[in-house]
Amino acid sequence: MARRHYGTGSLRQVGQSWIGSWYGPDERRIKRRIGAVRTPGARDGLTKAQAEKEFARLREAESIASSTARRVTMREAGAELSKTLELRGARSLIASPSPRT
Repeated sequence: MARRHYGTGSLRQVGQSWIGSWYGPDERRIKRRIGAVRTPGARDGLTKAQAEKEFARLREAESIASSTARRVTMREAGAELSKTLELRGARSLIASPSPRT
């Protein structure tokens, strides 16, 4: 079986499960359970080749999900919260600060 390219992660058997780990686009370590290991002579679980194929599919799906997501700044989160609270009937937190007595 051909080896994967450098930097595409690792697939290993831990107990009765295939576990894959790789670095995502944002340089975080990602670990996922791929599936159960096939028992010899049975049709349950995944063979090494099937686990490799599923591992590649999961890596691709994770990279697509990570590339579409973006980080939200505290300013954007605060503005969104203020807008949501105003829609619910609360007065604005930014426009009119409450006087202290």
